[in-house]
Amino acid sequence: MSGEMVRVIVNGTEYQASEGQNVLQFLNTEDVNVPAICFHESLDPIRPARF
Repeated sequence: MSGEMVRVIVNGTEYQASEGQNVLQFLNTEDVNVPAICFHESLDPIRPARF
């Protein structure tokens, strides 16, 4: 990451995030509820989880 900040607006609320930061992880740190079927850091972005 370069350390530069980017502006992110979600549901009308503005946030500042580090450039290159994972969007879902960032929103979770800000307690923004994002519906998701499955998320795990070890999975590729388009790979579904299998139960």
